Amino acid sequence: MATAIFEKNLLNTPLLIALALLKGIDQAKRGSIVNIYTLTEHLLVLKNEGIGIDRASMAIHAYGQYYCRDLDLFLTEEEMYGNLTHYHLDSVGFTPQTELACLTTIQDYTADDPELEALISCARAILGIEQ
Repeated sequence: MATAIFEKNLLNTPLLIALALLKGIDQAKRGSIVNIYTLTEHLLVLKNEGIGIDRASMAIHAYGQYYCRDLDLFLTEEEMYGNLTHYHLDSVGFTPQTELACLTTIQDYTADDPELEALISCARAILGIEQ
C-alpha cells in the first residue's frame, strides 16, 4: 500500500474524502442538508488548520464556491453503486454503507501507522467528527 502521508501533515485523497464524508454524515444525522460545497468546505477547514489537502483536486465552481472534483467523482461512483440515496450538487443522501466505507478506509490506512493515526485523530477533532 502506498504511504498516506507524503510530507508532514499531508493526507492522501481517499483519507480526505473519508474525513469530509464522515463530517457530512454527522451533519445529515442532525438534520442539515449536505451538498458537495459543504463537503468541500470541510477540506478547507482542514487546510486552514494546517492539514495538507494538496492531493485533492480543488476548483472554484461557477457559483463562486470551492468545489472538490475528487469528491464529486467519488460521490458519483457511490451513487451508482447504491451507497448513497441520491447525489445532486444541492444535496447528498448517505446510507450506512457510506459511513462504513469511510471508517474502513481510515482503518486500512492507519492500521500499521501510528503517526498517521494521530494525524487522522487530529483532523477528526478539527472537524468535530462524532464517530
